[in-house]
Order: sequence, then structure tokens, then C-alpha cells
Amino acid sequence: MQATTNRILGRADMSTKEEVGIARELIANYLAAKPDIDACSERHAQQSATPKPPEEEFFTGDWDDDEL
Repeated sequence: MQATTNRILGRADMSTKEEVGIARELIANYLAAKPDIDACSERHAQQSATPKPPEEEFFTGDWDDDEL
């Protein structure tokens, strides 16, 4: 997919037919990767929905400016 995307960067000299061909190739690559993308998104959503324990505070005492 990256190689296809890189081709579009130099498209100043491309014909419309070549640009359409690249667009089609990108769509085909995306559709091929979509199951993996969806699975990754689902894992992320599940992890985000799982409550995480609160982080421990490193310092819990009071700062006393007079002692500095």
C-alpha cells in the first residue's frame, strides 16, 4: 500500500487514467487489509472499555515550602 501511495506523490506528470488506476489499487489494498483493520479497532475498543486501576501516586506527602 505504501508503494502505491508513493506513486501518487509524483502525479504531476500522470494522466487521469493513471491516477484512477492508483486510486483503484489503493481501494483494493484497503479492502484486502480491512479485516485486520477492523480486528485491531475492535481490540482497541475493548481495551478502552475495560476499566483500568488508578495509577499510584509517587509522592503523597505535603510540600513544606518553609523547609526548602
